[in-house]
Amino acid sequence: MATMTRLALASTLLLLLVPVSADASHSQHVMSANSRSSRGTVSDVRDELVKAEIIPTVIDDFVPSLLLQASWSAHDQTQLGNTLKPADLKDAPALIIANPSDGPAKKASLVIALTDPDAPSRNDPKWSEFCHWIATAPAPDLDDATGEMLHLRALNDVVEYKPPAPPEKTGKHRYVFLAFVAANGTEEVLHPSKPGARKHWGYDGDEVRGVRQWAGENGLVPVAANFIYAQNDQQ
Repeated sequence: MATMTRLALASTLLLLLVPVSADASHSQHVMSANSRSSRGTVSDVRDELVKAEIIPTVIDDFVPSLLLQASWSAHDQTQLGNTLKPADLKDAPALIIANPSDGPAKKASLVIALTDPDAPSRNDPKWSEFCHWIATAPAPDLDDATGEMLHLRALNDVVEYKPPAPPEKTGKHRYVFLAFVAANGTEEVLHPSKPGARKHWGYDGDEVRGVRQWAGENGLVPVAANFIYAQNDQQ
């Protein structure tokens, strides 16, 4: 039953978040999605985050206000818990967001983070969390129309993208994408701090720490999330 639910939800997200052309001649390419198909999707996203124990292990409970998808190719995209091969994740993905709500989208600069809470393994997360990517993006130009979507462009890396590379015999890792905005509501471009290291997001000690603590210190709150699983071929 859980598999059927995930497949149905993935289909809904794919209908909503169809990758758009990355033509460099367009600063932003906006497409419209059917608003009816997007209703309830944000609560479904939260449900999947809870099932995967991303809420509350990685991030505190929240209801997304935007939809987020990472796309490495037409066949390799985040679908709320699908499994992808590390070999297909070498380059930083395109990022697509959509506004499924009935009200106007909040025009705020975004911070995107990618974290691995299962480093080196879910049973032994002594390196957790591991920071794979932090980037900032200007405020998306989402208008009042329900279901608008677009590619995030002009990303500025705070921490360069490091592709998932789970070690041998460590099982599946969760790779979690999170989008944040400033808690104070500013629309200015954000300049979050760079963690001192990737392991533990630079925090000292053996305690599991990561994106939640870093976001709190930078005055950020989550507005969207998505995730995949990936594992080494040698198990």
